Formats: sequence, structure tokens, C-alpha cells
Amino acid sequence: MDNFQGEESDIVIVSLVRSNEKGNIGFLKEEQRVNVLMSRARLGMVLVGNSRTLLASPQGSRVWHPILE
Repeated sequence: MDNFQGEESDIVIVSLVRSNEKGNIGFLKEEQRVNVLMSRARLGMVLVGNSRTLLASPQGSRVWHPILE
């Protein structure tokens, strides 16, 4: 994600590597960083990851719920 800061691509494939039952999602809970991620694709984006982990995070669920819904 950080390598795309300031750059765009037609299609972006993102691997969200966090997967655990405690909802520990690291920097994926930070709204500003997720905003950078979501704004890099011009034509399409594919997110691959564990949505349960993202939604189990107390801080991250408010960021990811609208995206995953």
C-alpha cells in the first residue's frame, strides 16, 4: 500500500494479509491509510482478505464496514 502513495494504476489488486479472531489489523485500522489505498485505482480494484478480521477490529470496523458493505 505504501508504495502506491502518490501513484495511480488502472487496476489495483490488494492483499489484506491480516487474519485472526482478535481483530488485530495493524495499520489497516487507520482511516488515512485506507483512504490512500482506496484512491489509487482508476478503473477497478480487487481486495483479497479476511473480512471477518477487518470487521472484528474495534477501531477498524468503522473504517471497513462501509467499504465491505
